[in-house]
Amino acid sequence: MSGGPDSLALLILLHAILPRDSLRVATVDHQLRPESAGEAKAVAAICKALDVCHDILTVEVDDGNLQRGARDARYYALCDWASGLRLKCLMTAHHADDQAETVLMRLNRGSGVFGLSGIRRARWLQGRKKGQMEWLVRPLLSWRKTDLEKVVEASPFDPIDDPSNRNLDFDRVAVREYLKNAPWLDVDAIALSAANLADAASYIDEELTTEVWGLNVREVADEIRYIPVISRFANIEIVRDIVERLGSAKPRSEIGRMVDRLQTGQSANLGGVLARVGGEEWVFTPEPPRRTG
Repeated sequence: MSGGPDSLALLILLHAILPRDSLRVATVDHQLRPESAGEAKAVAAICKALDVCHDILTVEVDDGNLQRGARDARYYALCDWASGLRLKCLMTAHHADDQAETVLMRLNRGSGVFGLSGIRRARWLQGRKKGQMEWLVRPLLSWRKTDLEKVVEASPFDPIDDPSNRNLDFDRVAVREYLKNAPWLDVDAIALSAANLADAASYIDEELTTEVWGLNVREVADEIRYIPVISRFANIEIVRDIVERLGSAKPRSEIGRMVDRLQTGQSANLGGVLARVGGEEWVFTPEPPRRTG
């Protein structure tokens, strides 16, 4: 919980409907601003007033894409925290406006069905450790931001104002401002389109990918062999599953580049997995450990 209006509204709503001992809150301090430690303590004070357990998780953000690095660090920390406490699930306060922003950003990047399905209402969150998974739920995905702000306004608590949410150098903030000034764009309709695409993506994941895997994939000793099909889309989905099984999960954009290399007969490596072309098959093996010393 950041203490902003969205997460504060989620806390207020959950506090109203859940038993007190079933609710626990975590604030991730990314240490990106001097005020962040004080803001985390302010959230702790709100939780104390509500008699809700609260933990502060301090993380370090890797260099590079700041927002992506902060998100990765945040989710890894939350996954470790939930796993350690054996919590049933994690909840975040993503809402319909977040969904519309996400869809527009991904549309502008040329995303496919899975990308345009936007923020999922529920999904497994992978931790830093291999095999570590926690259930992540977004219960407010059909709510508008204005509705959440009204929930907070009716409470005795003041939300925290994060100035980075007004920094137009960040893509999401720029898209958010564009949506505000484009009343002809229907946020609810965009969110509905994302939900429809999420249904299609789930069907593809459960039916199409399972069928192709059963017919074209075979596991031999410590390697996985795959006979690629005509569809680049299907190849990406199968290779994504293979890479995750043998190494670590990677974005579809990176998997797509690996598939393109294999399609032209080149070898590739990604996420701790080596891939090469062997006749009509693509052969995947775990990357050998690096020598030290």
